[in-house]
Amino acid sequence: MQQVAPADPSPARTTVGVGERVQFSSDGDGTWTATAASGGTTRGAGRTFTWAAPDRAASVAITHERAGTTPSTIAMTVVAPDRIEFRKTSEVPQAAAGVGMVTNLHFFPDTVSFARAEWQEQPGPVGAKSGYFEQYVAAGLGDLAHHPAAGWIPMGAHNTGVDDSAYTREKPPLGTPGHYSEGMYQWQIPNKYRVAGEGEGYVFANVEQTFTMDGGGQAGRLTVSKGGQQASQSVPGVMEGGAPLLGDFSTDDAVLAFLDTGNDGLARSLLLLPTLRARDPAGAARLVSVLRRITAPPLYVGLTCANPYSWFMGDDGRLTVQGNAAAHQETVGSIHSGTTRSYSVPFLDLFDLDSVDAGTGVTFTLNVEGRVLRQRMALPLTGLGRDTAFDGGAGHYLIRSFFSTRAS
Repeated sequence: MQQVAPADPSPARTTVGVGERVQFSSDGDGTWTATAASGGTTRGAGRTFTWAAPDRAASVAITHERAGTTPSTIAMTVVAPDRIEFRKTSEVPQAAAGVGMVTNLHFFPDTVSFARAEWQEQPGPVGAKSGYFEQYVAAGLGDLAHHPAAGWIPMGAHNTGVDDSAYTREKPPLGTPGHYSEGMYQWQIPNKYRVAGEGEGYVFANVEQTFTMDGGGQAGRLTVSKGGQQASQSVPGVMEGGAPLLGDFSTDDAVLAFLDTGNDGLARSLLLLPTLRARDPAGAARLVSVLRRITAPPLYVGLTCANPYSWFMGDDGRLTVQGNAAAHQETVGSIHSGTTRSYSVPFLDLFDLDSVDAGTGVTFTLNVEGRVLRQRMALPLTGLGRDTAFDGGAGHYLIRSFFSTRAS
């Protein structure tokens, strides 16, 4: 008896997935042996024996011996995952120029269960690149390397437990004057599996992911392609195609639930507005209406002195947070080394909701030591919860922004 496989519900399968647990039973006590197993359990005693399939494809013999009888053997075939099918579930606008989508991964063969297997993408350098993206790397704006999440993700009871995000964001116009042009870059991504918690895993598939930028009349339009799925986004932030957006805006309660998803739901809602206006004008109007009615959580901005000496600015220091319609200013004053001051910023008051697009962002300006230091964060606030460093000659400062019901 084992886990039900997506395409084979039989509880008596003799072909199983790596790591899959199978319980064998007999009508009498005896000893059990397995020629291979994961977790090291190859022997047992009694009427039942729980065996875990090894972590590689194999043929395994399970033998039961009872005193005075002929041993009985069952031949088990163990298979490893050999293919991934990507199915797009949603499109996720990104800060311009950008594009994003979420796909659900289906692991095959589906005649076995990979309930005890885990999946992980491997990091690696950028592969082929051209045009805009060659200029992007040459300008020192980034190396375009692939940096996936470091952890292992369970493949799930039905071999569909992984949701994968494929995106790029905040690619700026280049040159003077700034402009977008044709280009592409590509990753060849090794995909690994392992039995849960065991070892470094094995590569079983290589997946190509490509980002393509248009020039000419659709300059800056970006398309992401991965595993046979794709999504495109124009510079104003409109997602093309018909996949659902990551969010439900059909009722006021649904909008409120979306705004309450994590600490960046408020910022992400603004990024969705251009696509909602194009696809679902009623949903866009509902979102704006709710945003104008609610008492939104403030954006807290923490300013830290990171200098090794006692203080970093005089009483004339100013911190300004600028949206697309208004600015909020705070007098900073002197801050001692290693201490942080938090400022409450009325986030939605900074924006004209009717003109928000994927280029909308927040600009933090620090006036200190006769210098004006600026750092722009596009929506959603890509620096949310992380330190943004400012260097101003003799000073080094850190800004951390986050939504909260309190300053913390």
